[in-house]
Amino acid sequence: MFREDLKGCDSMAKPRPATWLEKEMIYDAVKNNGEELPVDLKQCDFSRSGAGNLVCRFDNQQIFYLTKGGNLVVTSRELKAQKTRQKFEREKEKRKQKHEAKIRKQQKKREKKEQQVIQKKKQAEQSPQNAAKRERWTRIVEDAAKGAMNGKVSFEIFPVFDTKYDSVRMRIVVQPKAYNEIGTIAPRQIPPQNWTEDTIREKIDRIVKCECFDITLNKDVEIKLRNAFVQYVKNNPALAIDSGLIPLMPHMEFYRQVRLIQKSTYLTKPVEIQKPALLSGGMIRFYIYGVMFLCWPDGSGLMFKRESYYQKSVTFANAHKADIKACMRFADNLNNGRWNWPAESGDAADSPARKIPYAVHLSFELDTVSRALDAKLIFGDGTDAQSETFWESQISPKNIEAWIIRVLECHNTAIERQEEEEKQRFYDLSFYGDLIALSALKIIRKNGNKLSKKALVDVMREKSGTRAKALKINETPECGKLWGVEQKKVNEVIGMLEDANLIRDVKNGHEHVFAITNDGITFIRLPYKQQQGSLILGYPQYTDMDWLEYMKASAKTGTGFRTKDQLPALEHRALFLLYPKEAAEFLEMAPDEWRIYIDTMTDISEGCELEYWKKVKQMLPGDSDDDDFWLAD
Repeated sequence: MFREDLKGCDSMAKPRPATWLEKEMIYDAVKNNGEELPVDLKQCDFSRSGAGNLVCRFDNQQIFYLTKGGNLVVTSRELKAQKTRQKFEREKEKRKQKHEAKIRKQQKKREKKEQQVIQKKKQAEQSPQNAAKRERWTRIVEDAAKGAMNGKVSFEIFPVFDTKYDSVRMRIVVQPKAYNEIGTIAPRQIPPQNWTEDTIREKIDRIVKCECFDITLNKDVEIKLRNAFVQYVKNNPALAIDSGLIPLMPHMEFYRQVRLIQKSTYLTKPVEIQKPALLSGGMIRFYIYGVMFLCWPDGSGLMFKRESYYQKSVTFANAHKADIKACMRFADNLNNGRWNWPAESGDAADSPARKIPYAVHLSFELDTVSRALDAKLIFGDGTDAQSETFWESQISPKNIEAWIIRVLECHNTAIERQEEEEKQRFYDLSFYGDLIALSALKIIRKNGNKLSKKALVDVMREKSGTRAKALKINETPECGKLWGVEQKKVNEVIGMLEDANLIRDVKNGHEHVFAITNDGITFIRLPYKQQQGSLILGYPQYTDMDWLEYMKASAKTGTGFRTKDQLPALEHRALFLLYPKEAAEFLEMAPDEWRIYIDTMTDISEGCELEYWKKVKQMLPGDSDDDDFWLAD
């Protein structure tokens, strides 16, 4: 009995292929559910599971199954994603339709409102009160415009009304009309205001009496004016100027155009008629590169009102052509660095061929009214400039050169004075002569935008150099030599460098690092200068650099005796750590009281201070068995 029951259970748990009737059940279920399957059902495999579900597989992957209750359950991820996308698209389409319906509703509402406004406006216009106002103002404007004429220019004047619900606003359009069709004249408008009959007549009369009106010329009229100008220039040799002088002339582009016309039989580019205007007399005023001309619309009667001025300018320039060109050649040599200080110049007595150490630019401009040559000299970045006027009798390269020499000598003096003041500003810094500051600046300069504050301190104080190697920095002789200086002291000096703007904090990625400034580079390059306080107050005021220079001088002169007053030198740790050889020579003749002081400091110190005094003690003659090791640091 037990075996038979077990056998029955085994047969129920085994899956089998689906029959044709079960397949038809699957097709009907898919059709009734409206599912869009990613596969063709005819290419799928169907089976009945042990649980009695009809399973659909494609390429050994289950797509869906049909339960005994007739429920279709999708198991394919692709199909689920497809259903999700379809659902999203349906929802999106619904939202779109809803939005469009809302817009259509708003549009209808807006159109209805606009229609109501138009209707109210029409009603206002048709009201007896507003109609009477329009008729009255129109009649007044027509009366004021009767017979409006200015020379050969007539006018069409009419009102334009803007009717509101309970009022009528009016602006007046004045349209000039030429006696013939020469172009389109720009109308003028009088804006709405508090009108009276007198005001209307006054405003219209003011516009009518204008001397000129802007006009857009017809093509044929523009061609006639252009040809008239070209013919005039060709027949006027008094406007011919040497091409080399054109850049110096006022209205340079005009003279360039004149020369092009006079020297060319065929113009590749037509002359541009600028700012044409119709005058009341019927003539047309126009400009050629800022120079004014008058002409009749048919191209006759061309007038050049300032002809004498331009001809005199040309005459003046041509009369001094040789001197002006020589001055221009001098300027070209100066601007391109081909000019040297003359030997007779006082500033160049020791070096007759010395060149200008900075960039300069010399330019000229002809003042044809005053009959003079204006010179302008600009230095370097353009922040400083000098100007001079050379009158007609003074135009020569010799006078230009003499002026240039005077200006450059004054400028050099000013630069030297400024440089000395700048140097003195650095000399006056409280940390001038501090070797810790100089060491930090040198390391930052060689490793720009790489070291943070902590990394810089570690590189300066870590004797082993492990930190420096890990950071892959460009090492300097100062790296790892300041191990005997407290971290607090190094941080304090770095802070003073920041405050003085010798270094600045910049971002490298997410890290704050140091970069040296131009002032910092200048500070490094400063020549040694003994501080005034050192000479007056004596040894206690000596800086690291003062003591270093004193040590070198002592070694050179052989004066090895040390006094009690010189004992403060031992407190300059950076000096003894960075210059051990000079320090050892300095201590060769140290008296017994120095030894006592060093022993005392060794006994009472701790940490890096203790290590420092131990090394100093090793430097004393007869006390060190490891001098070579010390000097190797």
